[in-house]
Amino acid sequence: MRTVRATEANRQFSSVLKQVTQGEEFLIVSRGKPVATLSPVKMSGKTRLAARDLLLKRLPPEQVLLPVQALGELYRVLTGKAKRLSG
Repeated sequence: MRTVRATEANRQFSSVLKQVTQGEEFLIVSRGKPVATLSPVKMSGKTRLAARDLLLKRLPPEQVLLPVQALGELYRVLTGKAKRLSG
């Protein structure tokens, strides 16, 4: 666990957050005293799948591509065979 001052964590929040997503844990101190810890969320497989399903439900069905569909669409774009939208 790394220790970081609150002011530094605030200034470098994007960097700290990126490190947290990579598994790093931080102890945040203010005036030399520990005030918080910042660590990755530990989710079980079921929790992760439930969160994914909730996110997918928020998208309109036509915007959700299954992996095979995504590869097919990528192929069509790269080969110039993608459907063009008329408008």
